[in-house]
Amino acid sequence: MLLLYDGDILVHSKGIIRKTFRFPYMKKNDLHHQQAFTNPDYRGKGILTEILKLIPSVYKNEFDILWVYCDLENFPSHKALERTGYKFIGFGRMNWNTRIIKMVN
Repeated sequence: MLLLYDGDILVHSKGIIRKTFRFPYMKKNDLHHQQAFTNPDYRGKGILTEILKLIPSVYKNEFDILWVYCDLENFPSHKALERTGYKFIGFGRMNWNTRIIKMVN
């Protein structure tokens, strides 16, 4: 779990997990970062973009591909993912329609 604090205030959180049965498209050495939460008072400041840039360096040599899924209507997350090198792969159906996205170099 990546947690970013400003003093005692939780600004952002993001979970990182390895392959599970829930993500059949992943291979053994892939990582998936789960939904992020950014405190509403800190949104629109580029925090998610900076966290997305940080993930590959924090987990270097621990993954082949980084995966993420994103709610279809979460346009700010789409933009942050695309700005940091992620590429849309396809649609999935979990609890709602989602976009499946992976990091490409």
